[in-house]
Amino acid sequence: MPSKSFWIIAVLATLWNAIGAYQYIVQVTLAPEDMQAMATDMQAYFNELPNGVTGAFAIAVWSGLAGSIGLLLRKSWSFWAFCLSLFGVLVQLSYNVLMQTAMALSPQLLAGPLFILVIAVALTLVSKKWIKVGLLQ
Repeated sequence: MPSKSFWIIAVLATLWNAIGAYQYIVQVTLAPEDMQAMATDMQAYFNELPNGVTGAFAIAVWSGLAGSIGLLLRKSWSFWAFCLSLFGVLVQLSYNVLMQTAMALSPQLLAGPLFILVIAVALTLVSKKWIKVGLLQ
């Protein structure tokens, strides 16, 4: 029987990933006037962003949301969804750290993506643990 902490983590993971899915929708539906309201370095970033990185963002958020729903349903496939989400996060982070040139790297710029990476790793590891202890079937 799952503990209260299991359900808290599952619900928080679902909310977290739903926010990520919302952010994805916002990004891919940016209107030209929304782009013009951004700082010039952000405009350059979005103008130079490869479709593959946007695809990795989609994989990260939608598979993360699926994995979170899988936790709520106590399904073992949530682990594989989180693995896929982690892959998407790693692709995005790699691009942002190693390839993009529109924005200068700074601790402030890296804090958010690194936090996202920590959450993605944690959800992957905890779902694997929960399979081993029989919480996910």
